Amino acid sequence: MKIPKSLVRKGFAVVKKHVGPVVTEVATSVAPVAERALDRFHEKKRETVDLSNVIDLPVEKAVSYLEDKGFVVHPVLLPPHSKHRRDRPDIVIDVVPKKAKRDAQILVKLYYIDKETLEQSHQMVELVNVVGMTLDRATSILEGRTFHVATLIAPAKKEYAQLQAEQVVAMKPAPSPFIKNVKKGSVVQLHYIDEPTLEKSRWLQLMHQEKILARNEKVSAPLLRVKKWVERKNKDGS
Repeated sequence: MKIPKSLVRKGFAVVKKHVGPVVTEVATSVAPVAERALDRFHEKKRETVDLSNVIDLPVEKAVSYLEDKGFVVHPVLLPPHSKHRRDRPDIVIDVVPKKAKRDAQILVKLYYIDKETLEQSHQMVELVNVVGMTLDRATSILEGRTFHVATLIAPAKKEYAQLQAEQVVAMKPAPSPFIKNVKKGSVVQLHYIDEPTLEKSRWLQLMHQEKILARNEKVSAPLLRVKKWVERKNKDGS
């Protein structure tokens, strides 16, 4: 059935008459909400300060700049480290946080070094982990970094059974999250295993395995006796 065009035009007119005001009213009521949301978004962007801008500034200047923007500033003097050998004294190296709202009384930490720290940093060397290397190679690497190497034979352990003779099993001091750099010329102890230690370690491993085997046999013996008894009963019953 084909609907006449005149009837279609009348239908659109009725819809426009009744729905149009409603749409206009909704749009009018929504507009202020959207406008306020946009204002808050732009205000938030205006309030956020990029604090990384103070990196490479003199500490005093950075403190003054951030305090003027309402931040609580705490300069932090970094300890000596080999990575600071190219840094400049009394210059901001890092800042935490990197971004923040102004006038929010947020604590901002400025990290820097002074002249004394710089001088001490030139005396620091990165401590390399040489555990697992051969004694000769480990000694060569450490002495190449100006360390003095002291060698000690480690006591035998079953855990060393799969290692090789003349292999470093421990070092003191050892690199860690708290020990990454030490002073040039420091003494580093290398604990290693020699042939007798390796043989004893393998013997300890063998004894350990035999002990486990004996324990397993002790546990399984009663079960075997029960199994044989059940088999004998079943045979007698048949």
